[in-house]
Amino acid sequence: MLAIRQALLTAIVLIPALAACSGPLNSDDGAAIDETPPTATVASTPSATAEAPLAESTSASPTATSDTTPLPTLTPTRAEVTTATALPATATPASQAATAAPTPTQASEPQQAPVDATPWLPDGRPEDQHVELPDLDLHYALHISELSVTTGFVQASQTVTIREFRDYVPDRLYFQVPAAGYGFFTLESLTLNGAPVEPAWLNGGATMVLDLPNTADSRVTVPVEIGINFQLNVGGPEPEGWGYLAVDADVLRLGYWFPQISDDHSFSLTLDPSYTRVADFDVTLDLAPALEFSHSGEVTGSEQLPDGRIRYYLHGENIRDFDFAFSPSYVFASTVSATGVTIEYAWRGGASPDVSAQVLATTAEAVDRLSALLGPYPWPTLRVADAGPSMPGGIEYGNHIWINPLYPQLDRLIYHEVAHMWLYGIIGTRTLEEGWVDEGGAEFFERGLATDFTEVAPVVSGGYCCPLDARWEELPQTGNGTYFAIYEQGQRFYMDVLATMGWDDFWAALQQIYNDFALDIVTAYDMLRTWQAHSATDLRPLFDSYFRYPWIADLPPPGVDSRQGWLSLP
Repeated sequence: MLAIRQALLTAIVLIPALAACSGPLNSDDGAAIDETPPTATVASTPSATAEAPLAESTSASPTATSDTTPLPTLTPTRAEVTTATALPATATPASQAATAAPTPTQASEPQQAPVDATPWLPDGRPEDQHVELPDLDLHYALHISELSVTTGFVQASQTVTIREFRDYVPDRLYFQVPAAGYGFFTLESLTLNGAPVEPAWLNGGATMVLDLPNTADSRVTVPVEIGINFQLNVGGPEPEGWGYLAVDADVLRLGYWFPQISDDHSFSLTLDPSYTRVADFDVTLDLAPALEFSHSGEVTGSEQLPDGRIRYYLHGENIRDFDFAFSPSYVFASTVSATGVTIEYAWRGGASPDVSAQVLATTAEAVDRLSALLGPYPWPTLRVADAGPSMPGGIEYGNHIWINPLYPQLDRLIYHEVAHMWLYGIIGTRTLEEGWVDEGGAEFFERGLATDFTEVAPVVSGGYCCPLDARWEELPQTGNGTYFAIYEQGQRFYMDVLATMGWDDFWAALQQIYNDFALDIVTAYDMLRTWQAHSATDLRPLFDSYFRYPWIADLPPPGVDSRQGWLSLP
C-alpha cells in the first residue's frame, strides 16, 4: 500500500503544472444486534452554518468579480464545458511563504539506522489512538439503473471487491449505511462470493454487519466479492436542510448513499457520519438525456441506450466516497487553477453568473494556496455543486463539494470545504472521535485564508460546552454548542500552536503530516506528536490546556521524532 501511495503522489509532483444521525452508542461484538433497520431522522452537520456567528474579520480575502476576469461561458450540457481564464491565487505574504510539501517518502520497512539512533520503534500510538478501520485494498463497482429527481427514487446495485487484506482478516465486516439510518434504504439482496447471506444491523440500523467465514478449516481468501442490490426512497426537504440525501427543489442530493466498509460506529447530529479508507470506484449511471449531474471522480465515457437514456461511465481512484448531485437545471462552468487543477461548478440555471465566477476563482485560489501550504492536490479535478436552496452551508465528499451559493460569506464557506479535501479527503480523519482535527482544521483554514492567518475565533460567551477532545456522544445534539466547542475552539488551538511554534516550524509539521498520512488515517496522537517533534518549544503545557488525553505527558521532548521507525531528529 505504501508503495502505491508513494507512486501516486510522486507522479503528481512530477506532472508539470499540477494538473459535518443519531443512534445508540457504539456496540462491540457482544452487543445486541437489531435485525431490521428502523427509520431515523435526517442528520445535521454544521460546516460554518449561517446561524453560527463568525468573529469580526480584520480583513477580507479578495474574490473575483466580473470586473476583474472574463465570465466563463455557460452551457446547458456536460459535453460543452467551457474553460475560463484562471485567476492567480492570492499570494501568502512573503514573510510567511511556505514551500510546497515534498513528495511523501514514508517507508514500511527500516532501511538504515540513522547515526546515534535508538532501535527501531513499533507503532507507538496509545490504545485510544489505534485505528480500528480495516486496511483493505478496495474496489466499488456501482450501477444506478433508475433514478427520479422528483420522487427521490433510486434503483441501484453494487459489487464490493476486497483485493487485499493488508493487515489482518477480520471475522466480520461493518458497512456504514447512513441511508438506512435515515429510513431511505431498502436492502433487496446481499451475497458473499455469489452465495446469498443475511446481514445483521447495529447503531439504529445505520451499520450493516456481514460475517466472514473464518474458521480453523475455512479462511476467507481474496478476492472477496460482496454483491448488494438496494433501493433508495429519498425524502425531502427535511426540516434542517442538512440532508446528505435529500430532494431539494429540483436537486437530488446523493451523499453517503450506498453501503461502504467502515467500522462499528454510531452517528451524530453534529459531526459527519462517514469514516472510510480510500478506494477505487467504477460507476455507471442510466439517466434521461435532460438530466445533468455533478459528481466525484471523472466521466470516462457515455453511450445511448436502446430506450433513449444515456449511460455514463465514471471512475475515481483513491477517494473515500463517491457522491452525486442531480438537477435538470444545472449549467456548467470551469476554470483551471494555477497548479493545473480543473475546477468545475454546476449551478442551477437562473443564478447570477457573477456568483459563478466568484465560486470558480475562490475555489481555484484555495486549491493553490492549500497545495503550497500542505502538499499537492492529488486529483485532476475539484467539482463544486449548487446543492439546493435549503442547504445551510456546505458538505465535503471525494474530490467534490456541495455549497449554497447564496451563503452570505461565500468565500469563507468555499475555503472551509476545500480545506476538507486535505483534512478528510487526502489525510483521513476520525471525525466522530476527534472532530477538532478536521473541523477545527477546516475552520482554521477558512479564517486563515480569508485574513492571512491573523483572525482568531472569539471565546463564546459563557465558555465552551465541552473540551476540545470531546467525542460526538459528549457533544450537544442541538444548538450551536458543537460548532463553538469543536470548530471555533479548534481554530483557536491551531492558531495557538502556530503562534507558539512559529510560522516555518508549524507548516513543516503539517507538511510532515501530509507526507506520513496522505491517503491514510491520522489520529490526534499523530498530530500532537508531529507538532512537538518540529517545535523548539515544549508544547505539552499548551496541549494540556485544551485536551484530556492521558498520554500527553508521555510525548517525547520537543525536537524529537518518535514516528514508527528509527527515533531521530526531524
